[in-house]
Amino acid sequence: MGAKHTSLIYYCNSRWLSKCNVLARVYELRNEFYTYLQTESHNDAQNFINTEFIIKLAYLCDIFQKLIDLNKSLQGNNTHILQLADKITGFQKKLLLWKRKLEEDHAHTDCFPAIQCILQENSTESLDPSLLVKLIFTQHLSSLSEQFENYFPENLEQYDWVRNPFQSTAPSTLSTKEEEQLIELYCDSSLKLQYDKDKLLEFWSLVSHEYRAISCAALRVLLPFATSYLCETGFSAVAVIKNKYRSKINIAKEMRVAIFKLEPRFEKLCSEKQAHPSR
Repeated sequence: MGAKHTSLIYYCNSRWLSKCNVLARVYELRNEFYTYLQTESHNDAQNFINTEFIIKLAYLCDIFQKLIDLNKSLQGNNTHILQLADKITGFQKKLLLWKRKLEEDHAHTDCFPAIQCILQENSTESLDPSLLVKLIFTQHLSSLSEQFENYFPENLEQYDWVRNPFQSTAPSTLSTKEEEQLIELYCDSSLKLQYDKDKLLEFWSLVSHEYRAISCAALRVLLPFATSYLCETGFSAVAVIKNKYRSKINIAKEMRVAIFKLEPRFEKLCSEKQAHPSR
């Protein structure tokens, strides 16, 4: 039908990324879907020429893409809960911004590219898309914002001293010894210069020798895994190593090499081995 796609997207109910890709593909090929369903005399064919249905489909594409972008931004090495909490908070504030933009007299849909495209194509029709947007999409954005509040209710401002020990006050949860060491650290000018250079985890690990109590308190906040990235990395390594041609392989040593981050000192290892002279 003129579509340029050659691969078939597999839908998986447990993976949000596949849902987003399937929705985007259906939205992109909506005209082809209509043609095919029309030739098959299927009742769903009328949905793909219904402006209200297409606008809803466009909204799903946009909101799923935003959720996927958020999910991807939360992945990666050396992440901690404070860093990821900032991104979650930013997304929650953007939800309120999008809702406010849609509630205005002339709904601003520039934050939803697919919706904006559809509304521009159908601006001359009798359907009032602005009313549709306000009644359905703003309600969904409110519900989504409430769900985020339920999933992430904890106030992390109490850990501001971990983010920046040189500009925050000590919370009441710290012991006297920890507060004393935080004051000493605050007055150490050389460590302030080091803080500007190092990452948060590296900085608190560096000061552990001199300020052990406050360093341990900070690392207890930073060390817990904030995402499943490390676990997913292991699964990906297993999928590559243990394929159908090597189904019986014991992957313990191979996994260690695949996910280990330290680089072997090859020169030192080779120097400890005895070379076999050639004849």
